[in-house]
Amino acid sequence: MTDCPTDDILGAHVQRALEDTEAGIVTAHLDSCETCRQIVLAAVRAGVAPTRTLAIGTPTVDPARPAALLGTSGEAVIGTKIGRYEIRELLGAGGMGRVYLAYDAELDRELALKVMRPELVGTSGVLHERLVRESRLMAKLAHPSLITVYDVGRANDAVFIAMELIRGETLGSYIRRTRPPWRERIALLERAGQGLAAAHEEGIIHRDFKPENVLVELDDGAVKRVVVTDFGVARTFGEDSEPGAPVASRTSDVQLTRTGTTVGTPAYMAPEQLEGRPMDVRADVFAFAVSAWELVLGERPFPGRNVEEIRIAMRVPLHVPRRRGVPMRVVRALEKGLALRPEDRYADMGAFVAALAGTRRSRRGAMIAGAAVGVVALAGAGVLGARLLAEPAPDACERTRAAYDEAWSWQRHLAVHAALAGDPQVAKLTIGHFDWIASNWRTTHDQTCKAAEEPAQDPAIAACLAARKLELEGVVEDLVVDAPKSTAYATRMARLANDPSACAHATSGPGLIAARVPADREMRRQVTQLRYAAFDAEAQRDRGEYRQAIEAAQKLAAETKPLWPPFHAETLYLLGTAQTMGGETEPGMATMREAAALAERVHHDYIAANAWIQLAQTSTFDDGDPQRALEYVGYADAAVERIDHKADVQGMLEYVRGLALVETDRTKEGEVALRKAVEIAEHSAPELIPITIQGYGYVLEEQARYRDAVTMYRRAIAAVPKTEAPNTLVTFHTRLATTLDLLGEHAEAETEARHAFALAKQSLDPSSLDFAITENTLAMVLDDAGKSQEALEHARATRRQMLALRGERSSHYAGAMVLEGSILNELERYREAEPMIARACEILAFELGDGAGDQADCWLEQARAVSALGKTRQALAIADQAVPVLEETRGPDHPQTATGYVIRGAAYLELGQYDKARPDLERAYAIFQRHELDPGHLAAAEWVLGRVVWHSDRARGKALVESALAHFAKAGSSWQSAARDAKAWLAHPK
Repeated sequence: MTDCPTDDILGAHVQRALEDTEAGIVTAHLDSCETCRQIVLAAVRAGVAPTRTLAIGTPTVDPARPAALLGTSGEAVIGTKIGRYEIRELLGAGGMGRVYLAYDAELDRELALKVMRPELVGTSGVLHERLVRESRLMAKLAHPSLITVYDVGRANDAVFIAMELIRGETLGSYIRRTRPPWRERIALLERAGQGLAAAHEEGIIHRDFKPENVLVELDDGAVKRVVVTDFGVARTFGEDSEPGAPVASRTSDVQLTRTGTTVGTPAYMAPEQLEGRPMDVRADVFAFAVSAWELVLGERPFPGRNVEEIRIAMRVPLHVPRRRGVPMRVVRALEKGLALRPEDRYADMGAFVAALAGTRRSRRGAMIAGAAVGVVALAGAGVLGARLLAEPAPDACERTRAAYDEAWSWQRHLAVHAALAGDPQVAKLTIGHFDWIASNWRTTHDQTCKAAEEPAQDPAIAACLAARKLELEGVVEDLVVDAPKSTAYATRMARLANDPSACAHATSGPGLIAARVPADREMRRQVTQLRYAAFDAEAQRDRGEYRQAIEAAQKLAAETKPLWPPFHAETLYLLGTAQTMGGETEPGMATMREAAALAERVHHDYIAANAWIQLAQTSTFDDGDPQRALEYVGYADAAVERIDHKADVQGMLEYVRGLALVETDRTKEGEVALRKAVEIAEHSAPELIPITIQGYGYVLEEQARYRDAVTMYRRAIAAVPKTEAPNTLVTFHTRLATTLDLLGEHAEAETEARHAFALAKQSLDPSSLDFAITENTLAMVLDDAGKSQEALEHARATRRQMLALRGERSSHYAGAMVLEGSILNELERYREAEPMIARACEILAFELGDGAGDQADCWLEQARAVSALGKTRQALAIADQAVPVLEETRGPDHPQTATGYVIRGAAYLELGQYDKARPDLERAYAIFQRHELDPGHLAAAEWVLGRVVWHSDRARGKALVESALAHFAKAGSSWQSAARDAKAWLAHPK
């Protein structure tokens, strides 16, 4: 053997998994190769060798052992069964065994079956016992980004592990094949990191994380899931042996599912792991950082062909390769993960993932206050916990009905009326709701309970109806006992008694078998007192008092954690929405994922559905990761089905689905989902009418269908109930002002913008991001209306606010600088404007990368200023950068792309390069003709094109400039300077 063995072969050799002949060759190679001896030493130090291994070359199994279920070479025979699993196809092989596509007839599903090599199994059953322990450990790891282990067993000579079947490829292979943009690579890594973090939360270190141990599941070419697998050298915390301990004494290894070697790969190992020192989750942080560096920047941070070369590379400063548009903030985040001392790295994977998520943050012209979308009231929560009815007797139907009549008897009716006497309107609404619940309960019970049948009622329906009875009894008692305090919360408490008519479908929706209050009275009383505080925190959140809401929700989450897990899931959801709406996106998403996971675990499907929906929404708009959002939508689909497609939740789900689809360029599918959301809102969930209509309007706006967007925004405003939080109206009027401005209806746009700003001053915290964005819109509208000096004052106030809120390197601050620079351009103060805009473009390049649409918009404004200063060639170079980005991000038919064509065409014109100018200007002219916009856009394209054409076709050139003057006359005040230039040129063409 002249070449060094692969890591897989060396790993198999350490595990005694090689045939005798091959093992002899590897042993001979080790005698002469210091490099490979170091790798094997690192593997042994990592604690992955079998406990019976005493010396290299010692046999570990009896070669005469028969192979009943396996072929003579250790492979399973296609078509045979191992346990209950039918072997169908070989998927792969490695040092520990082979992985097959198998079929489980009992559960009617395909899965991956890992069959261990027979020579590793032996006759003692030690491996089987270890695998049982491993499977229990893996069963704790319930996370979308972690492989699921179904079963482990032994059938005669075959020891097997049944796992989830992932159809796709490794993350490394996927990135090498598709070459996605850096932001998408980071998004994929984040998902893997979240899985790794989930393992850490259960006390498990992976110890061999690398790109080839992450699988990407595809659906029609799109990424559906990112799954961490191959916990082959995983250990629970605290199981590392002391350095230098004999290999034979290390009996605590937890060697989990792997399809190849079980050694940690040295190229990805942390220094402490290479040296055999004790380690914790920060070793996985290091391996993850190495993987991320390799996948994002194209090479490993510490290159080397062997352990010694890797160690040498770690002693010299990191070399940052050509970044290919990757911002320095990404490199800095990865550098911290690569710190050689564990204490200098991120404390855990959660912190690392949060840092990576921050590097992808981009400024998006989307629903500014839309974080309130989909916020579910805690009164809408449902939890498994109902008491099943007793075994049905011949008169079970009558007895059950009589028990319910007692739950809402006339005496209880009077007691509630007396308890709520201080507010007759609240008493009327609350009692009316209970009457409706009682009527629906009786109707559903009578339709589904047949005393002559056995059983008289489907157990799922019976359990669902029992849950509704428990809710009504508990809520009624609490309202009466807590009077008069309960009056303030009565209508929300009443909603805890859910509609029993849905119980008819409980057999298809197990989430309906739920009670929204604990069955234990003492616990219920504790929960109710805390629920009142939760209602208060909800109100603070909905009023925009995010800091107070977050503090209250954090306190509640701490108090509810040991009390009742379902209510703890509700308070986590409350905290997550308050954090997200208050601008704390990263901690908000982390909290929401915790809420979703807990809700799934305790079968709290209502909260689970809403948490997944919130995560999908935040992924789409704040993280810029709509593909991940669609994954969350899939989880929400399952939860919504379990609660029988409850209208308000289904409406929100369709709304968020539609927005995510549009963001992934699946516009037609997105519009279908959004129309469905509006229909559900109008027919069954009127509280969703404003937000679903407004969301549809946003999509229309993104497609430059501004007239249709105006119609939708006006519908949204008209549908806002008087009880709606004022910040919702601020959002709607702000978006309406923006679209009216784009259409050239500047007077009406100014009215809407001023109204939105007045509402913001009444209802929003002046130091909040939403307030700053509202004032920013007012500045933009005023500038287009020709009131540039007033606009400049508001723009400067916005810039100062963005600086205080987000810092001088934030995209929000840069965006405010671009607007201020644009207004200075309108005021012909180009020498002030140009350096300000140039600085903004630098910030955006650092924050967003050169491939972002916002960066291209900034370049266009910079080109305007540079051109006005007479630097035509520089302006052309800047426009040349911007146009391809606009074509990619906005689309070739978008008005902003057309603006780029005009600016570049004008630069060519000034340089006398008419042949290059004309194609750009003809394209822009055609685009502006197709869109309904402020006429000034079309006029500008006609004006510049006319001057270009005049040199070859004077008649058409003159006609175009004349048409431009006619359109300028209908345009806003900001176009009048261009109109004067066009008029002067027409008098003296040149």
